[in-house]
Amino acid sequence: MRNFLNYLERGAYDGTFFHRSVPGFVVQGGGFAYDPLTNRAPGIAVDPPVVNEFGESNVRGTVAMAKTAAGPDSAASQWFVNLADNSANLDNQNGGFTVFARVIGDGMQVVDAIAALPRANLDGGGTFAETPTINYTGTVSSSIFVTINKASAVTEPDFDGDGIPVSDAMLEFWQADASGRYAPHGGSEGWGRRAVDAEEARYKLRTILPAGLECEAAHIKVWIVARGINLGLHTRIYFDDQDNWQDPLLAAIDDPVRKSSLIATRDGDHYIFDIHLQGDYETVFLNV
Repeated sequence: MRNFLNYLERGAYDGTFFHRSVPGFVVQGGGFAYDPLTNRAPGIAVDPPVVNEFGESNVRGTVAMAKTAAGPDSAASQWFVNLADNSANLDNQNGGFTVFARVIGDGMQVVDAIAALPRANLDGGGTFAETPTINYTGTVSSSIFVTINKASAVTEPDFDGDGIPVSDAMLEFWQADASGRYAPHGGSEGWGRRAVDAEEARYKLRTILPAGLECEAAHIKVWIVARGINLGLHTRIYFDDQDNWQDPLLAAIDDPVRKSSLIATRDGDHYIFDIHLQGDYETVFLNV
């Protein structure tokens, strides 16, 4: 991550374009900027290659550093977004490709739109053989490229609202079973407690996917306590691949951004649900 931020913070990615698009695989950028005066796309100035730190799998929506055939420790400025679960290939190839970020919210809609653009071979089969283009008719100009005009880092408010994850939070969960039943009405106990990992400032819950009950969509109830939160906060976790449209609580929230704060995103065999206590992306909390 630090390597990527070094380029971003000095404006190196400003004006670069997505130069590679492989359907069902990746879209790639971070390496070249088009110069209309010379009608060329030179590579940006790069720092020394970084040591490979493969750890997280290359599943859909993850962002990883691109490398060369020179070896595992050859990544510099270029990066790519995985359009699909590429773990079987990219987790093992060339020492594994290092994932350092993840596309959040509805960002994959933008990535998928880029991937759906027509591709052009702009250099006879070289670096720009699979470049996504906009209204390209054979004449190269700045308007045909998907360009990153300005790249900047945004610190999202998370647990304490200051961009610093809370490492001492405790979360309690209550849910129905796979038949939509709660204890003591024939269902499983459906209760659990998890502390946030002090080092990673993350929580993990291993459970079954609950079923919906009557008009309510499948969800998990959550209660949160941490420093400065004396009475606890109540919220819910819904799931983006379930039928949520008729749930009365979600239907009562008009703002789509606020509504999305209650919906976990599926990522392979698990879901991701971030909780934000303050700010523009504050999670919806319930008065119960």
